[in-house]
Amino acid sequence: MRAVENGDPGAWIVLRLGGWGSVGGVAGRGFEAYARVLHPVQVDDGAHAMRPGSWAEVAARTGRVVHPLAQWHRVAGVDELRGDVEVDGRRVTAPPTGWLDPRLLAALVPALAAATTTDAVTLAVWEGWGTGVVFAGPRFELPGRAYGLFEGRIGELADPEWPWDAEIGWRPPFEGPMPQLIWPGDHAWVLASEIDWDSTIVAGSRALVDDVLAVEAVEAFAVNAHDSLMSHADLINPA
Repeated sequence: MRAVENGDPGAWIVLRLGGWGSVGGVAGRGFEAYARVLHPVQVDDGAHAMRPGSWAEVAARTGRVVHPLAQWHRVAGVDELRGDVEVDGRRVTAPPTGWLDPRLLAALVPALAAATTTDAVTLAVWEGWGTGVVFAGPRFELPGRAYGLFEGRIGELADPEWPWDAEIGWRPPFEGPMPQLIWPGDHAWVLASEIDWDSTIVAGSRALVDDVLAVEAVEAFAVNAHDSLMSHADLINPA
């Protein structure tokens, strides 16, 4: 990855944003379809290690429902300020916010690559991660958010190890930030991991969203641009 050298490559997204707390307010309006990819939880495997787990796995134990607008605290049956939960005597750590596991991103790459005419992508990484990294290239700003911009190739993202060499704040042995926004040179789609959300939005064509929903490695649902993902948006699971 390298810093964007000039221009204002994020300006087109700014024009599409609208509706605070909504899917379109994060990924942009005007796309044909949208998918919400849930970030995995971490489950104590009983051997002093954690393994990835699904929201559905937790819901099956708590008697709740995982649906397109589900909120983690409602699924887990905990207070909004308490992310972790104990299930069957094992600790389940809440899904990370603003951080799509690079292995899941890699799993999405075939669908993303098929939905664009270019291999070039721009990545926007939030400046507030606190990693001490100073981004050298242009900054992309939204209300309350500022990002460093990087250029890369979508093929690079197919390797889950790419962040270690991308100079975005990963320093062995500790993982670091993941991009909050990724888009291709032809603007055919946007992948958005809002820093306060425990899920990632993929916005693009209907065919792209259908392909994302078919990826076995991810837990995903179709959503609409106007859908709210604020903490109170889950009207199915009890508070």
